[in-house]
Amino acid sequence: MGLTSVHLANATRIVRGCGVALFRYGDRDAVAEVIFGEPGDAVLLGAFTLESLGLCLDPLKRELLPIPMILAALGDARGPALTPPSPRGARVAPCA
Repeated sequence: MGLTSVHLANATRIVRGCGVALFRYGDRDAVAEVIFGEPGDAVLLGAFTLESLGLCLDPLKRELLPIPMILAALGDARGPALTPPSPRGARVAPCA
């Protein structure tokens, strides 16, 4: 656990504890970063936590909906499909 500085919508700055927590919703489990509130703080479940659970909020119906989990990779057994940027930001073309 550590401390983090948070800026609120009214431009005030507060310091709160932070860490990670396990979330369960139905048959879904996920770990997400959290900020520990104090008495009087608002309770909020953020988009990162919902996304880690594979869920999103339909703002019109106010319902949780499943979102597709997409697995992405930089390459496969045949070799790299994409080359990540070099540390200096220059792009390197993959070998043929």
